[in-house]
Amino acid sequence: SASPALRDLSRASGCFGGLRSFTEDVLGPVTKEEDAAAISNQLRHSRVASLRLHLNQDSVFVPCPGETNQPSSKGDEFADWGLHWEGAYTPRLQHLTLNGTQVVDKEPFASAYGFIRVAYKQYDTTSKAKLAIGARLGENWKVVARETLVQGTGSLYDEDPIMLVQDSKTLDCVMAFAGINAFANEVATATTQTPVPYCGFE
Repeated sequence: SASPALRDLSRASGCFGGLRSFTEDVLGPVTKEEDAAAISNQLRHSRVASLRLHLNQDSVFVPCPGETNQPSSKGDEFADWGLHWEGAYTPRLQHLTLNGTQVVDKEPFASAYGFIRVAYKQYDTTSKAKLAIGARLGENWKVVARETLVQGTGSLYDEDPIMLVQDSKTLDCVMAFAGINAFANEVATATTQTPVPYCGFE
């Protein structure tokens, strides 16, 4: 995240490929609940297509540059940790509709549905991750590397795995980073942003 929103300088559009998704429950005309992790970041997101995932109703897709300032905590959008987990994301992606039409079989939504399994299998054993990823993405997708950064001791002990998954046919890769896996001692640091200048960005 940055201000202004990060651009892909290798493309004339300045748009990154892919899709940034976040779960959202619409409670009223202007009131919404958002994935608490997503709304904790109040800096500008990168220029990439965005998707507000709704349950049992149309979701909201915005092509690149997407909604670089959403979700936003302005008094009518509220954090809900219940929207952060795989059980909230998977059914919304699996049954995704836009303007009344199912689109889960179209890109970039099909990839998002597949890769959500990669994201959440970060928190499982490697053997279970291999089976689940193969079942969702196809047997050609393999976990080719997994490393874990271990820090702290006692109540501050924390493990942060990084997983690399590759399609053996196309050689496409997906890298997944762990988020919060020790809620009690990570939530404060993980949801606090400290902006610093970097390569011309603020």
